[in-house]
Amino acid sequence: MNAVHSALVTAFGVGPDDKNITLIVHLPHRFMCPPGRDDPERYTNVTVVGHASRTIEAKRRFYTAIVDNLEALGIPRNCSLVQLHELPPEDIAIRGGHPMTDFPAMIGAAQG
Repeated sequence: MNAVHSALVTAFGVGPDDKNITLIVHLPHRFMCPPGRDDPERYTNVTVVGHASRTIEAKRRFYTAIVDNLEALGIPRNCSLVQLHELPPEDIAIRGGHPMTDFPAMIGAAQG
């Protein structure tokens, strides 16, 4: 979880205390991954849901940071899948139920 959060901080400028991460672990016999992976039992799916405001350069930094961080934990580079699901900012409620569009500075800061 720290590997993913660190990538979010590095690539997207997420605050160091801005955390909302869930870990779901499946026993190897309950999970199938693509063939030809170096260590199928360590295959890791990372799914991130966020707002659609990041540049493709920021997304590349994010994907690379996650794979680098997972590799440092012993997960081979070809044993990870990163999926970024982006929602329009108006479809995300923050700070007591306000749409993210109520905080344009937050959206603009995330574009780099």
